[in-house]
Amino acid sequence: MIVQFDTVEDFDAWHSEYKSAHGYPLQCHTPSGDPVPGVFVTDYTTAQKHPGGDPRCVAEMADDIRPVPGPILTPAEAAEFYPQPQPPTAG
Repeated sequence: MIVQFDTVEDFDAWHSEYKSAHGYPLQCHTPSGDPVPGVFVTDYTTAQKHPGGDPRCVAEMADDIRPVPGPILTPAEAAEFYPQPQPPTAG
């Protein structure tokens, strides 16, 4: 799901609490279950800032996050946060 936050600071506060509550950083493991020495997952998700002066941001997260920390957006509603690449100009 895509969740909207009012500011990046709001996201950072939620993300910090989430990581603390879930034991981050998490040790990475090989497919056979052995720990990978020195390799850890340090973030649950990342914020996608709005490309304009808008202070809002969005973050993608699993559907089982409860409570949801903000409004859930559809991909169409969140599209404004993901700038589309511009085609090359003929030169």
